[in-house]
Order: sequence, then C-alpha cells, then structure tokens
Amino acid sequence: MDARKNNITIEGEFTVGQFFEALSASEYPDYILELIEKLQDWMKEIFIVDGDTDRSDKKMDPVAALFETDSEPDMEELFSRIEWLEKYADVLPNVKRPAGREEVVVINVGTVELESCMRVAVDYASIFNSEKCRRVWIASDSFNFVDISGYVAHISKLSERGIIFRFLLITPWGWIEMPLEGNDGGKNQIPWKTSKKRAEK
Repeated sequence: MDARKNNITIEGEFTVGQFFEALSASEYPDYILELIEKLQDWMKEIFIVDGDTDRSDKKMDPVAALFETDSEPDMEELFSRIEWLEKYADVLPNVKRPAGREEVVVINVGTVELESCMRVAVDYASIFNSEKCRRVWIASDSFNFVDISGYVAHISKLSERGIIFRFLLITPWGWIEMPLEGNDGGKNQIPWKTSKKRAEK
C-alpha cells in the first residue's frame, strides 16, 4: 500500500484501527450522498426553510413558521422513502432485524433523540454486529456535545478495533462532517457542502 496516496503519512507501525481510519478519509459512497439529498428534500417539505418556500399552496413568514408548523413529522413516511438504503447498509432505527452488514447508517432526524441515536449506534457496533460492522454513519439534523460526549470513549475504543464512526450534520441548506474525537478528529472535517440542487441554480 502506497502511503503517499490520498496524502496519508504513516510513521512506525500501522495498526488495524489506523488502517480503517485511513480508509474512512476517502470519498463518500454514492448511497450516502443520495441519502443526504433525500433527507434534505424531506426537511424542506416538512419544515419551511425560507419565505419563498411553498407548502400546500401557501407562503409563510419564516418566523411565523416556528410557531405555526403542523403536527409532528411522519417518521414512518420518511423511512419508507429510504428503504432502498438497506441494499447497502443496515439502517437504524428499524422495526426489522438488520441483515448484519459492514456498513451501518443511523438516522437521527425529526423526533428521534440524538442521545438515543448515539446509544443505538454504539451498542449495535460493539455488541449486536461487532463481527461484521466496519463503519457507522450517523446522519443527524442536530449536534449536541452533551449528548455525544458520553460515547466518545466508546467510539475511540471501537476505532482501535477497526470500526469507524462518521457523523454527518445535515440541514436543508447544506451538510458537514463533524469530528467525534478530540485528539485528531479534524482530519475528517470537511468544508461546508451546499445542496447540489441549490448550487446548480
């Protein structure tokens, strides 16, 4: 393996955890990029994002939208839209037993709580699918240090075993990857990504 590829520098011994961590720095799989776009589309439909957004043939001031939104979003409808994702990864939460793939995607949007999402992600990777799991994607509409900090040590240990966690913070306007480890997490941080559809306008 040529360490110069992808600008990866290797000094001394190269552990299994470091190997998979290096792989995690590669480009995002197409299914992840498609998932991000699907989640952004859903957010735009459920939450009015600006004064020009139409919903039910009416326009609403963005401030008024904070207080005049409809009932809670239909999470079952969202998950029905991303059923195709199960061809590539185990999707959590899920009413069905996951297949046990190397790739895992944990969805934290809408009414799903981030702390519960982190617990599910860590438990699934460390206990229920520890033999096959190699990468966990957390697709979230929020980032709260308090909810995440309790799982950083677990994530670091799993990284040493070759199980990499990637946290994607997604909004209707764009997305960014957030580092989950304080020591050198910055290497996974990427520039703000704008919506493909919006960039083409």
